[in-house]
Parts: sequence; structure tokens; C-alpha cells
Amino acid sequence: MVISCKNYLTNNHTIDIRTLDRKELFKHIDYIHNLYQTYHEIFIKIKQKIENYYLNKTNDHLSEHHLFGQLDFLSQRLTRFREIIESFAIYSLLSKSRMDGLEQITSIYNKIETEFYTFKFNLFNLNDKQFDLFYNQLHHTLSDIDKKLYQILDKDLHRILHSPSHYSYNALKITFTL
Repeated sequence: MVISCKNYLTNNHTIDIRTLDRKELFKHIDYIHNLYQTYHEIFIKIKQKIENYYLNKTNDHLSEHHLFGQLDFLSQRLTRFREIIESFAIYSLLSKSRMDGLEQITSIYNKIETEFYTFKFNLFNLNDKQFDLFYNQLHHTLSDIDKKLYQILDKDLHRILHSPSHYSYNALKITFTL
């Protein structure tokens, strides 16, 4: 089933899923999540029926982890992959902002985004930990970006609110225009 999902996502290994349109990618990921949930729910129902039928016998052959381990792993990885793409959609707005002081933050974001699109990892391989390492690094970097953004916004907001201008609202409006 994991191989079928991989073939579905990569169009039989002809495309890199990072190059898919975001809506199309999310549609594929949602489809795989729904497939996983449906199969898992059906498995649980069937397992309960079998266990009820064979009350006094052991059912070690009905291991959920054995049957769904790789699909569960793929589902978790795709969730993380989706989070990355969604984060990029949000943080890409930094480059469109006209606020002073965002150049360094935008540079950090652009570097991590470029790294993601050039990074070699196998999303479908249980043993390939490169994606997980990148995911953790990305969250750390985005957390740092958030802190720097808060500092810049706090400084600008303080400056605007304490300015002698009677047009603080307009100054605030201009500052936060993207």
C-alpha cells in the first residue's frame, strides 16, 4: 500500500512532490490520509469481530503495527511535509513586505526555503532520517524568525504609539501594509 501511495504522489516516480502545485499536493496528501484512516478503521472492526469469535485463542497474527506501521509512518511524514509547505506559503509574504528591518529575516527564510528545494531526502524511506533532521532544523529556524519579527514589530509599534503625530493610525496602517 505504501508503494502505491508513493507512486500516486510521484506520478510513478516521474515528479518530485516538492514541484507539485500546493492545492494538488494537499489533495493527494488528504487522499492518502483518508485512505489510511479508512483502512485502519476497517481493520479495527474486523479485528474486534475476529477476537470476539475466537475469545479463548491468541490473535498475535493481527498486529496493527505490522500491518499499518509503514503507512502510519508515511502519514506522519506527509503531515510534516504539508506543515513545511504551509509554513513556506506564510513566510513567503516576508519578501513582499515593505517594512524596514526585514532584510535579514527574509534572507534567512530564503536560505532555508532554497535548502528545502535542493535538499536530497527520501520521504518514503523509514531509515532516511534526513527529512526529520531538516524538519526539526526548519522549526528551530522559523522560531528564531518569529522572535526577530516580534522584536521588530514591538519596536515599530512602540515608536508609532509614542510619536507626537496625531496620525498614529495612518502610520500604523502604512507600517503593516504588505
